[in-house]
Amino acid sequence: MLFRNFKSHIFCINTGRAGSEYLSSLLSTAASTLAVHEPEPRMIDHYLRMVEKYPESKSTEERRIKVKAIRKLGRSTFSRNYVETNHMFIKTFYDVVCHELKNVQVIHLYRHPLKVLKSFCELGYYSSKNKIWPKWMISPLSPFNELKFLGDSSNSIDLSIAYILEIHARAILFQKKYPIINFVKTQTEDLNDRTKVKSLFNSLNLKMTKESEEMIGHVVNDRKTRKQKFNIIVDEEQLEGRFQTYLLKLKGMELGEEIHSEILKVS
Repeated sequence: MLFRNFKSHIFCINTGRAGSEYLSSLLSTAASTLAVHEPEPRMIDHYLRMVEKYPESKSTEERRIKVKAIRKLGRSTFSRNYVETNHMFIKTFYDVVCHELKNVQVIHLYRHPLKVLKSFCELGYYSSKNKIWPKWMISPLSPFNELKFLGDSSNSIDLSIAYILEIHARAILFQKKYPIINFVKTQTEDLNDRTKVKSLFNSLNLKMTKESEEMIGHVVNDRKTRKQKFNIIVDEEQLEGRFQTYLLKLKGMELGEEIHSEILKVS
């Protein structure tokens, strides 16, 4: 029997390079669950430029295309639970799906910022070496961001740091804006721990299967080949130094203390 709509809708806040594709693969093993990573419409590029340049309210109707796509999918599947781990959620469509879809739940998948930063730098994000990232990553210079940019706008490391911290800020504010929504935090490393994976499934009211047990620990999308293509040598001490300097600047600002506290909890 086909269901006219999904019973629950689960989305994910993450920076990218945090294990969201693996999370999607893992949750796809849950009973009666359709889990996807970055399905069409991906909500990149054009939609990203809209929320960078204008208040969200100006593009609400156009961004409702995501809601329509999910509802259409719900009318043609046997699955009762919908999961999307797209990191564009918190940037380009969180508001429309939270306002229009029923039983929304959100996973905050977080990886230590320095590990994410290293991966960004190795892939040439926020630099001229990589031509793809602008379609996916919001500009830290956008006047509609939650955090003011505090670095050197010509420095790709500072731009990457600002973006990573911006996503942390958005996660904090999301909880405050939607206190009724089930908000589940999990670290990337937790997804390799059977006990913590079971806890995650329980928190989302998803039923594990034998396939779920077998999937735990399988690496998905490590991007080694692409990193080799760019051949960017990363000075980890330099990254940590710039990151700590940026954090110090942020500490005295609104949300700065909360972000600092959140990061300290990440292993």
